[in-house]
Amino acid sequence: MTAQLGRKKIFILAMGLGIVLIFLFSFTFSTPIARADKIDPLANTLENSAPGAASNHTIVFTLPSGVSDDDSVMTLSFSPGDFFDLSSLVVGQDIEIQDDGTPLTTETGGCTTEDVNITVTDSSDQIDFQFCNGNGGAIAGGSQVTILIGTNATGGVNKISNPTENGIYVLRVTGTGSFVDVGNTEFLIYRGVGISVNIGGEQKPGDNDGNVFFEGKAYPGAFMTILVDGAVYHTFSAFADGTFSGEARNIPSGIHEFSIYAQDTGGNTSPTLSFTINVPAGSNIFVENIFIPPTIQSNAPVEKGESLELSGQAFPGSTVFLFINPGDVVEQAVVDASGNWLISIDTQGLEPGNYTASARAITDIGEQSDFSQVINFEITEAPEEPEEPEEPEEPEEPGPPTPQPPRDDLQCPGGDLNRDGIVNIVDVSIWVFYLNTDDSCADQNDDGIVDIFDLSIIVYYWR
Repeated sequence: MTAQLGRKKIFILAMGLGIVLIFLFSFTFSTPIARADKIDPLANTLENSAPGAASNHTIVFTLPSGVSDDDSVMTLSFSPGDFFDLSSLVVGQDIEIQDDGTPLTTETGGCTTEDVNITVTDSSDQIDFQFCNGNGGAIAGGSQVTILIGTNATGGVNKISNPTENGIYVLRVTGTGSFVDVGNTEFLIYRGVGISVNIGGEQKPGDNDGNVFFEGKAYPGAFMTILVDGAVYHTFSAFADGTFSGEARNIPSGIHEFSIYAQDTGGNTSPTLSFTINVPAGSNIFVENIFIPPTIQSNAPVEKGESLELSGQAFPGSTVFLFINPGDVVEQAVVDASGNWLISIDTQGLEPGNYTASARAITDIGEQSDFSQVINFEITEAPEEPEEPEEPEEPEEPGPPTPQPPRDDLQCPGGDLNRDGIVNIVDVSIWVFYLNTDDSCADQNDDGIVDIFDLSIIVYYWR
């Protein structure tokens, strides 16, 4: 009977432990914790970046974690707020969202039958995308999301109006619910001057030939190269003020691809700008207002805490804007008369790792170049400095002891070695007799040996 009760207790204990384990197992594996990933890269391309202009926006990014059709919300917001004018946007007409190129159906005013409910809040420069519960608008992780705002959307009529002031603005992507990923990207609002192509009067240099002339801004003394249909056609040098004028003569009539790039005096090259141009027979074509992007280089790798220097060349007097990612660092510098620019960054605020940097130039009248080449660089962890060994303390030189009042416990207190009640030359002669011995009377400091220190005590009490 006792054995049966024991087995029952063991069985009940085992059942209880099993229930606890099942509960813990179920809780652990049925409640995943969402982790936010960075949306990178995130691109926002504007049709027109001039202040006050109406512009289409094309926003493209890959969504790392995806989003479920469970009323979760993705929010696009422009920062700083209330600078962009979104008031003319019409949902279902001017805003389109695509999942890997496939448009999702949209509505406004609440979820009913469509994939996504869109709300535009002009006062805060914000657009919310609610993925309607159970309507099939979920987006899988790793999918490319494209958002078209303006006339680039299917059936679009209205655009977003840019801020009226030049500056750097930020597009942020955040969310709630199952939309956990976050990201942001900077873009410039600046009045720029575009490239113009003009066809001049006929010269008829050949039966079927035309001439193409190129003018614009580069860097002082830059080595310029013109390519026609991918082959080098002409090389020349930019002027001392950074402007250039080059030509490609006797081009057969027809459609050709023309390209141009610059090499600065340090040997760094700009990105190649390309134009597809139809060259009529006997024509002179002028491609003007070309703005060659800056060159860029760095002194990386550098250790955290060291100065990171990014430099290059650009058109003199322009302002170079430098963008570093990750970290969303934006710096600027004015280009000197020789075309050089330099930006030094304290890396104490940057974590060790790999980064990218690119730059673009803007003149004081708003002309804007394309971006430079993108360079990669690394910030490494600074090694820990070894601790300096402590210097051993120098032993202090022993000095003469400070004389003390006569001690009653000494056999001859107060330097009176012959105990005649006065300290004089007789006591000194006694000290000389016992020098370097352990005589307890002459050993006035009681250190076990008669030496010069005992004499100093005798002198102290001299009468």
